[in-house]
Amino acid sequence: MYDKRLDTFVTIAELGSFSKAADILYLSVPALTKQISALEKEYGFTLFTRDARGAHLTKAGLSLYKDAKDLLAFSSSAISRASLAKEDSRIQLRIGNELFAPAYDLRRYLEAVDLSAKYDLQIYSFTDDFNQSDYLYRKIGVSLDGVATLLNPLHLPPNLLLLPLHKIPIGLFLPLHHPLLAEGTIQVSQMDSVPLIIPALGSHLLDEMNNYLQKALSHAIIHRPNQFYSIDVFNTGVSENAAIIAPSAWDGIHPSLTFRPIDWSFFSTYSFAYANDASGETLAFVSDLRKARNELAKTDPSVFTD
Repeated sequence: MYDKRLDTFVTIAELGSFSKAADILYLSVPALTKQISALEKEYGFTLFTRDARGAHLTKAGLSLYKDAKDLLAFSSSAISRASLAKEDSRIQLRIGNELFAPAYDLRRYLEAVDLSAKYDLQIYSFTDDFNQSDYLYRKIGVSLDGVATLLNPLHLPPNLLLLPLHKIPIGLFLPLHHPLLAEGTIQVSQMDSVPLIIPALGSHLLDEMNNYLQKALSHAIIHRPNQFYSIDVFNTGVSENAAIIAPSAWDGIHPSLTFRPIDWSFFSTYSFAYANDASGETLAFVSDLRKARNELAKTDPSVFTD
């Protein structure tokens, strides 16, 4: 389970001080130093640098801190989950939640065939931007049973499988006083001469969308972030009154941005990612999710079907 020495490490990292951590943990500074030295010796790298201002995480220390926080979250809830499980006949699954692909979108599938009576979904959030999402995917099949995601199949790690669920329109996120906000649906021609923030190249969908815009727009002021979107990109859109091209699933991510659909055919795919050697319980959930999807597809053209 959880290495208790990591509690000490996390406390020092968050307080930035061995002495402050010692006060909180009711231990002496030499005792804390001994624990950290033992961890550094065991792991083979330095966790902190220390100076007159306090203790500072090294690059390796920062990486371990992020993982240790997740381990702590799992460890603290493991006993309570086990206690609840003995009185609950439902199958308990741990589902990862991305900020940019919220797991609550799974609710429509749970309700379609009443899967909530069979499954108890525990939701865990680990990442706040796409630049860290590979970390989340590494957890699938280890500490997570699956992740709701907008991951492009071409970028799928080899140990994962995807069940496509439904299409998500790609449109514009507009600041509160943007002139296009008065429109119900944006025509591509209306995007010309408007500052645009669009995703960086790197997938078939993004490359195709970028090529289309280059041909359709002759005067647009286009900005491409160097990497995938983070919350900073949305802050930039607000401060610069720029329109941001993104999936509608992100609606509500920023209080000063409103989504408007674009009259075109581009869309993202909301999927459920799981390990190719997933447990029987996870495979049963995927099978039931597929059945729910096929049922919803009868009345909703945005939902995929077999």
